[in-house]
Amino acid sequence: MLIKETQQKVIIQSPSNQRLCHYWTFLPDLADNIAHLLSHEQCEQPDLNIVYYPGHKASINDIARCLALSSGKPVSIIQLSWTILEFIAFFSPLFRRFLKTRELWQHGGKPPAYSMPLHTPSSFIHTPLELALQRSWRSVSNYA
Repeated sequence: MLIKETQQKVIIQSPSNQRLCHYWTFLPDLADNIAHLLSHEQCEQPDLNIVYYPGHKASINDIARCLALSSGKPVSIIQLSWTILEFIAFFSPLFRRFLKTRELWQHGGKPPAYSMPLHTPSSFIHTPLELALQRSWRSVSNYA
């Protein structure tokens, strides 16, 4: 998903269906959770421990609504064509990696199969997406 802000509006370009839900995370939440896991978890866990971080499940429409509320600008959503992405991938390593996520973008996010029990939900921090975006947007925006 590509997001561009202009003086008048915010533009989202996504290869996903607008109503299809994916798992998203607010990066400061993820950083807080990594710091929490590293500083509070038991040392008996294996060296290669996999922890599933359950992000927020939201569609592109949900994200557009949050961006509109937090920025105060209209948001337009443009369907990003896979054909265009394949062409750009010839020249861009970033887009070559992006193409490998095509199935995820077309079918939505599903939690991975668990090989160990999840941490209790209360041990993870989840900032409501709308409030997190609003706080983040206002703190970094040159247009606010």
